[in-house]
Amino acid sequence: MIWLLKLQHSLIIAFALVVLPFFQAYSQSIGNEWINHTQYYYKLQVVEEGVYRIPYNVMANAGIPLGTFDPRSFQVFRQGVEQAIFVQNEQSGTFLPGDYIEFYGKANDGLLDENLYKGAENHPNPNYSLFNDTATYFITWNNSLNNKRINLETDVDFDPYTPLPYFYFESLQNYKNAYFAGETNLYGVTDPEYVPTEGWFDNGFNLGQSITKNINTPNCVLSGGTARLRFNLIGASNFRTLTLDHHVRVQFSGHTIDTIFEGYQLLKFDLQIPASGFPTETTPIIFSSINDLGSGADRNTVSFISLIYPRSFALDNISSLRMIVQDGSQGKALLAMNNLNILDSDIAWILDLTNNRKIPVVKQNTVFKALVPNSGGLKNCYLYAESKVKTISSIRPVGGVGSEPGRFKNYASAQNLNSDFIIIAHSLLFTEAEQYASYRNTM
Repeated sequence: MIWLLKLQHSLIIAFALVVLPFFQAYSQSIGNEWINHTQYYYKLQVVEEGVYRIPYNVMANAGIPLGTFDPRSFQVFRQGVEQAIFVQNEQSGTFLPGDYIEFYGKANDGLLDENLYKGAENHPNPNYSLFNDTATYFITWNNSLNNKRINLETDVDFDPYTPLPYFYFESLQNYKNAYFAGETNLYGVTDPEYVPTEGWFDNGFNLGQSITKNINTPNCVLSGGTARLRFNLIGASNFRTLTLDHHVRVQFSGHTIDTIFEGYQLLKFDLQIPASGFPTETTPIIFSSINDLGSGADRNTVSFISLIYPRSFALDNISSLRMIVQDGSQGKALLAMNNLNILDSDIAWILDLTNNRKIPVVKQNTVFKALVPNSGGLKNCYLYAESKVKTISSIRPVGGVGSEPGRFKNYASAQNLNSDFIIIAHSLLFTEAEQYASYRNTM
């Protein structure tokens, strides 16, 4: 027997299913362990950060049999990991018109690309995908009433608490101006596997040149302790007659990093720096190639720069923001925020993404206040106005040719393991693929 799958690209691929039992026997994880083949799955796509809402009518129109199961059994998955969700009115045990699922979503990143590089230490940018900026989320339901949830906080008694002086903010720049293929051999051929110096990077700088990267650092609290600077530097040339052929100097806020290295390399930097040296609006970081080694080539580039620094609660007329919040001294951290672009008629919230809490924000005069419970460490949070929640307008069931809508085909089942081949083909070539399958079935 031969199974057929449709692709969006114009090619036909056939491979023997003999590989499946091999992976089952020798691999600890193949990435689909989150799938329960007895459940139904519906998918949606996300391309930007925000809070997303899936209304009752969108799920009903997609064919989800609402009313036949308890809404506490809903689950949402991203990259094989269950996401915490807020389900309106789920304690009633019935999902009704007007109810919805709400979750924090973000675009695709480079997490799954890590396997292509054989480990995190070889991955030049975990923040940016090589292939696609669109993340796919999957909705399903099971028989449990104890799935991952965002819990609603209600405490708005701010008087006993002293406001935090600052929070931590990550200013992140991912560079994707040019694709670097990595080192070539004497014949101009690159490694067929992904190497640490391959990927989407900045345009780069050559022998004797400098580039300046300006990192936004608005409202930096200079007395706020330490900042954390991370960046990945890539050596993108190899002057073969010289052993150490790269000399790069990095300068920022009174600090200097000077490094000499050989050939195509990925260098990762992770530094703790006093915040007192940072400008309060923009921090320039200067990368320079120093021409003092006798090298005939010194090409370098950068994949990303991340600067986490203490930032004041003067928020520059924004309506959504990611925040890293430290514990308070009194059991909860009081956030007192100014200059938010949130109308009095609107509702504001903070999601504690680390501990799965939904926290109300209350405006008192011109100050927006919220109480974030302590957790013993830093918390990744997301501030947003309810008017900025993004409504999902459609979802669709997974599945394709030869499978029930909403069900993932289990290619490791006994029936499918008796097949000889699986053929993957673009829909425009599907007639030819079926002809080839018919031909193979007669052999």
